[in-house]
Amino acid sequence: MYKVRFHLGSGKHFKHWQIRSECGVSYYWPIEVQLFLFGCVLKSNKKKAYKVYAEQVRDVCGWVEAETIRVEDMTFAYEPITVEGLPRITYDPKVTPYWKVEGDSDNYEMLRVQRVVSNGNKLFMKESYV
Repeated sequence: MYKVRFHLGSGKHFKHWQIRSECGVSYYWPIEVQLFLFGCVLKSNKKKAYKVYAEQVRDVCGWVEAETIRVEDMTFAYEPITVEGLPRITYDPKVTPYWKVEGDSDNYEMLRVQRVVSNGNKLFMKESYV
């Protein structure tokens, strides 16, 4: 199982994609790669998320859990997979303490998504479970 999140901690990996697994942690610069995540669940630590929301102080509390991941190096790709028309998945606990789909105010916490694709520092749903 993999945990994927956008890393906002200070240091050399600031604003990189962070991928954690039992093998360790990897970081990727968003403009150099496109992530393909399969068998996903949108997750967060609710207690931390509500604290961030109330106090407006950042803390690590949200991630996408994925069964498998493919990292496509954009150096060798002709062009990224288009995300035009795909629903954008958003998570900013300072704004709302749960996962959202852009343009919808509903809570998408624990949503199961078959495929998620990145475009820069943004995530999009390719297919969600019915």
